[in-house]
Parts: sequence; C-alpha cells; structure tokens
Amino acid sequence: MGIEAAEVEWSLPEALQQLAQDGEREIVAEVLTLFQSDTKSRLKDLRGAVESGDRKRVRSQAHSLKGSAVQVGANSMAEACREMELTAETRPQLAPLLQEIEGRFVAVSKAISLEYGAVL
Repeated sequence: MGIEAAEVEWSLPEALQQLAQDGEREIVAEVLTLFQSDTKSRLKDLRGAVESGDRKRVRSQAHSLKGSAVQVGANSMAEACREMELTAETRPQLAPLLQEIEGRFVAVSKAISLEYGAVL
C-alpha cells in the first residue's frame, strides 16, 4: 500500500471523545497537539535511523510511534508502524515504508487540525 492509497484512518478513541463531549475539548486539542509535535520529532529520529542503517533503532522508534498513534486513534499510521517494527531487521528497503508512515502522519495531522485546530 503506497502513500497514494493510504486513506485517512483516524477515529478519536472513546476516552478522548468522552472528554470532548464533557466540555473538555481544549484538553483533547492539547493531547492531539502534543501527539503532532512529538511525532514530528520521532519521525525525524526514525528517518535518521533508516538512513544510517541502524535497524534496532528503527524497530524501537517504530514501536514508540505505533503506541502514540494508537493512543490518538491514528489506526492506519499505527498499522504501518507495526509493520516497520516487525520487519525492521529483515525488510530489504525501509525507505518506502518510512515514506508511507510519514504520509499517513501528514494525513492524520490535517484531519486533526481540521477537527480540533491542533497545530501541524
């Protein structure tokens, strides 16, 4: 599945939905903004690990990204991170999957920004 085929698969988890419905929308927006800024940094680290060939670090960063994505409902991004985590040491080419993860993050970030005004 390439970037062009990646659909925005983002669904706010129930706990965050409940907070928003209970009038705590600002807290939800803050959580989502933190996800966006933290993920940007982690993706930069992941790219560095891929470019340097540090496959153990690739696996570790992919695992961390997967967890963050799951927490905010970025399910398609989490699945791509899971794939990278599981195949980091055996996949011949990591760059295409990295590009897919980055593309899914951009798509999810845009959806978050439209819905909650979180900053890209």
